[in-house]
Amino acid sequence: MEEKQITVAGVQEVDVFTSRNNYDMMQEFVNQGYFGYSHFQKAIDYGGGEYGVGIVSQNELSGQSGASLPSLPGIEGRAYARAEFEKDGKTIAIYSTHLSYENSDIRRQQIETIINAMDADPTPYKILTGDFNTGDSNSEFYPFLRNYNIANGKDDVWLETIGDTAEGSRREIDNIITTRNIKINTVETVNEGLSDHYMLYAQCELLDEEVPNRQLLGYTLEEAESLPSDSYTEASYAVLAKAIEEAKALVADATQDQINAMIDKLEAAMDQLVESNKIINDSEVGTGVDQFNFVGEWGVSQGYPDRFYNGDEHWFNWARYQEGDIVPYFTITFEGTGIELYGNKDTMMGIYDITVDDGEVIQVDAYNPSTLYQQLLFSVTGLEYGQHTIKVSATRNKNENSTSSDIEIDYAKILYDQDIQEVDKTALKIAVDLANAITDKDLEKVIPVVANEFKAARDEANAVYNNASATQDEVNAAFDRLASAMHMLDFVKGDKTALKAFIDDVTGLDSSKYSTDTWTAFETELNEANVVYNDENAMQEEVNNAYKELVTAFLNLRLLPDKSLLEDLINQAEGLNGANYTKASFDGLTKALNEAKAVYENPNATQEEVDNAKATLEKAIAGLQANPSTPSNVDNTVNTPVNNGDTTVSVKTGDDALVGTLAGLALLSIAGAKVLRKKED
Repeated sequence: MEEKQITVAGVQEVDVFTSRNNYDMMQEFVNQGYFGYSHFQKAIDYGGGEYGVGIVSQNELSGQSGASLPSLPGIEGRAYARAEFEKDGKTIAIYSTHLSYENSDIRRQQIETIINAMDADPTPYKILTGDFNTGDSNSEFYPFLRNYNIANGKDDVWLETIGDTAEGSRREIDNIITTRNIKINTVETVNEGLSDHYMLYAQCELLDEEVPNRQLLGYTLEEAESLPSDSYTEASYAVLAKAIEEAKALVADATQDQINAMIDKLEAAMDQLVESNKIINDSEVGTGVDQFNFVGEWGVSQGYPDRFYNGDEHWFNWARYQEGDIVPYFTITFEGTGIELYGNKDTMMGIYDITVDDGEVIQVDAYNPSTLYQQLLFSVTGLEYGQHTIKVSATRNKNENSTSSDIEIDYAKILYDQDIQEVDKTALKIAVDLANAITDKDLEKVIPVVANEFKAARDEANAVYNNASATQDEVNAAFDRLASAMHMLDFVKGDKTALKAFIDDVTGLDSSKYSTDTWTAFETELNEANVVYNDENAMQEEVNNAYKELVTAFLNLRLLPDKSLLEDLINQAEGLNGANYTKASFDGLTKALNEAKAVYENPNATQEEVDNAKATLEKAIAGLQANPSTPSNVDNTVNTPVNNGDTTVSVKTGDDALVGTLAGLALLSIAGAKVLRKKED
């Protein structure tokens, strides 16, 4: 690597203090002196140590991370490593990985996981190195080609990177993959005999902009042109032919988005190709589409190519039947516009019951005075193109001239008589690809009602896209629903921490200490706040509003005033005898007394109103004038238990709980402000 002046490298099959290699391989790279920095990502525990992938670099590494990749029980665990380094003033993210050789489906999932991670990586320049174990086909690299460049396979030149002794039919399994703003100038391999793999290296150039790449379009176009037109209905192949023509005419300076849209159009046209009339032999047995599903005691005859299609048939006669057995029948689920059923006719054949899509029972008489093979027994045409099911049941019914009621079935022919309308799935394909890249982890913060709708819309969109018979209206509806759901993915769950803390603080307040009006308003907001807190779909704005309204209602609470002195004064005034005082002065007392009673009986009276009423009543009592006609032995003085100092008696106007809650509110407000600042930052 020093000879080739390698700046950075991905390393696979790395041991760290295992029984196989009892040292740290990544540190050993650094110890050699050429590379100054390394990063290791464990895939599995192995041999008393760790086994995984790594990165070595001449430039300082930062942002080191990595993750495990999808796997299955019995398949060795895999991972990818990631780090960043600076080169020519640009930040580059470097990835290293090693994929599973055992299972192509798992390998496909691993590739999807890495692509999703790289797509989500905001670093503008990205490089992926790895042993991809793509032993099945070069096409396993095609998913990368949609938005990335490949070194091994560049310009369709594939280099062997593993020796002859390696298992598997393909040897071009290692690769270097870059973003479109990294130009791959040269690609070479070196076989030093130190490993069963050859070192693959590329000389790259950092560009200031992304350069479109047509390599995947070329592969897709090649595949489309390889499909024989006579194998498909004229109408469905016409859609593909038009897409091929458009792809060939795509302008030279097309953007990557335009190129990818054309790839989508070609793939959609290929997906909706409909095979021309298709024969299903009775030997194609199963429960899937275009298969015979025989139920009951059927016999099979084989080795008669002169009689039966492909030399075989299925048959049943009632001599095989025992009471309690299932009456034999078979079904075929097919996709088309009709079906023809072929079998034998002779003197022993009976009458069959046939239904299509659980419709009306149609009886078919297979009797014939002489034996005829491969005869048309039943036909239905003109069905709406799509999936249908035919059911054929044996019966004991027969023609009066037949000697038995047997049934012999040879093959079926699926019909495609209806023109397939051109359906544009390009936009749906783009939406489906984006939606399928969204993981359950991505949806964790989204409110459940939106997350559930998104998943349902995504499932529907995938089903419609994969349905070759989907109409344009169905495609459009699936796209609209998925797009609408994706637009709402920013509807995230509100942070309810502060709301919950304040609810807990104020829930224990004593309602008897507060005025009715202010308590009613507070209780309403407290109930609303609890509703919002318990609503799993509440968003941040709703949470913030509930918090604000609850705090406001709490601050507006008013403690009940202390009316004890007013009560005593009222009782004293009511004990006075009006005959003992002048009418004018006692009328003044009566007026003040009535006003004091009104305040006393008002549950929403404030402390100020109580104090004013008390002062007014005191003044009225003090201003009473003795009646001159009152006998001299009558005590005209006001006998009151209220002393002169009573007007300065301290009145309890607060609730001890209020002080603690207000202090807590201040702390919450400070904490809340900190949270808000973090979000604004």
